Amino acid sequence: MKNTLLALLLISLIFPNCTKIDKNNIPIVKVDAKTEDSLPLSTIAKSIDYIPLETCKEALLGRCGAPRFFKNGILISSDNALYCFDPKGRYRYKISCAGKGPGEYQQISSYLIDEAQERVEIMDQPGRKLLRFRLGDGSFIEEKNPILWAQNMDLLNESSYIFYTWGDGSVISGGSPDWDYKIIITDRSGLTIKRKYFPGECRLYGQYPFIKTSHGYKVHLPYNDTLYEVRYDTIVPALFVDFAGFALPKGYSYLSMDEQKQYDVNTMAYLMNAYESDKYYLFMWGYKNRVRWHLWSKDNHKWLNFKWLYDDLDGFNQYISFKKWEDGKLVAMFNSVDITSYPNIQKEKIYQKLIDKGWVPDENSNPVIALYNIGF
Repeated sequence: MKNTLLALLLISLIFPNCTKIDKNNIPIVKVDAKTEDSLPLSTIAKSIDYIPLETCKEALLGRCGAPRFFKNGILISSDNALYCFDPKGRYRYKISCAGKGPGEYQQISSYLIDEAQERVEIMDQPGRKLLRFRLGDGSFIEEKNPILWAQNMDLLNESSYIFYTWGDGSVISGGSPDWDYKIIITDRSGLTIKRKYFPGECRLYGQYPFIKTSHGYKVHLPYNDTLYEVRYDTIVPALFVDFAGFALPKGYSYLSMDEQKQYDVNTMAYLMNAYESDKYYLFMWGYKNRVRWHLWSKDNHKWLNFKWLYDDLDGFNQYISFKKWEDGKLVAMFNSVDITSYPNIQKEKIYQKLIDKGWVPDENSNPVIALYNIGF
């Protein structure tokens, strides 16, 4: 009976929900803002792979950013430093150059990996500069000035950077009206502006807004319902997320601070972040002070809404905060203290899997990366 009810629930949640805009043929992904379901992990995932990050005195991670994968390793930001691990999680090196002198940064505001040139590039927002390090060993190469007030940066292509800003270049000290745009594209040699999009100041903090896949490059803005494709000479809408009558108004992120005050964000649905793989979109969205998720299949336009997933695969029922896609897998991270303090964790499948991979069951051990093999 329990399995029958579960099957009926899933049938009611999974069905085609994509329409097309007649004029421009742009997909619309419809999200039911009232869905509040907790579902078994097996409804979206076939299996889980784990990468326990080695714990040693040179690498004691605190609060971590999302892992960045490259051919020969993994980079993770923590406590104003970058830590490099090999693909199995073994520690390799650390970039830790905090300071105000040459070759030093005040803050790792954002960073990118350039595998073609085998280097790491760090944006220091307070110091208004860009520093380059060798990807192989973390050694310093050079720095470039000035970088203006940007929240995030990425490598658009071999010759261009893309910046996400607050669009307030005119009002900051030493700023420029050229940076009164939220998306700025520059060349890499002299940081000369090539193109700029979405004028106007926006004080809404944007999570990592860049979406890079084998099909192209997209960006999204905070509290905005649209994903934009970045083409050679322009940005165009690529997909709309429709919350129907529960959504913040279109263009909310373009409103002034005073205009935004008339809307209660806590009672309306809005897009927080978007993740894309070759086969799926995963949308992180907010409604009534809760984070929710919407998984959408590109192949068959099926979808699944959920607040959280309980782990019926490996038995670790912690809240899963997804970070990104990596090689078709959804990536999350768990703190070791959460694993070791979980009731009867020794009896769950995850425990032996981690032990077999060299994880040390100690609350002070470094985090564990989890990669979910999606089958939906």
